[in-house]
Amino acid sequence: MQEKEHEYTILLTDEDWIKNRFVTKGPEIIEFSVQYETLVESNWRKVMRIDSSHSGVHRHIFHPYDAEYQQPFPCTDLNNGLTKAQTFFREQYHSIKSNYLTELRRRRL
Repeated sequence: MQEKEHEYTILLTDEDWIKNRFVTKGPEIIEFSVQYETLVESNWRKVMRIDSSHSGVHRHIFHPYDAEYQQPFPCTDLNNGLTKAQTFFREQYHSIKSNYLTELRRRRL
């Protein structure tokens, strides 16, 4: 069975979106990436990504000035992981963005 790549963007607001990418083989998702980005001072910034590459499902947390770090993201399988990641960002993007902007402002002081 051949692999097929899918990509699309979910617009949350004029300043927030979720970029989705996943690869299927038949009905199964074999890889995915869901990335939350926000517009800061006319530039799109990646804030957090949940993906299944290289070491199981995990989230990358990006900082305005410091190195990113990773945390495990619990899910039962990749189909569940994609849906759970999208739901997580839809429900939590306000607080994720607030934390990112607070860190950005704090460093500038």
